[in-house]
Amino acid sequence: MHIESVVTADTSLSESLASLFRAALWTDSDTLAVRYGSLTSRERQVMSAVIAGRLNKQIAHHLGIAQITVKVHRAQVMRKMKAGSLPELVTMAMGLGAGLITKETRVA
Repeated sequence: MHIESVVTADTSLSESLASLFRAALWTDSDTLAVRYGSLTSRERQVMSAVIAGRLNKQIAHHLGIAQITVKVHRAQVMRKMKAGSLPELVTMAMGLGAGLITKETRVA
């Protein structure tokens, strides 16, 4: 019955399966840690601010850099973390655990 649902495009089941597959890809904390470890300190700061929901303009002002520079760092974060979207990046950050948003990276 479940396979029939997928074949007949039962969207709720299809979305659930897609979520499970995506989550399975990100459960390997060692892989996430390696990806996170490849980020520069500035990229980590930008990532923390991005996952906290800050706008590029706010991040730029807080870090004292240009908005275009924030965009470049943000793109590098997405590429290095292999995240296809912001929600995926947030999910990955959750997989890495708490502590990504520190006092230094918070943007008011």
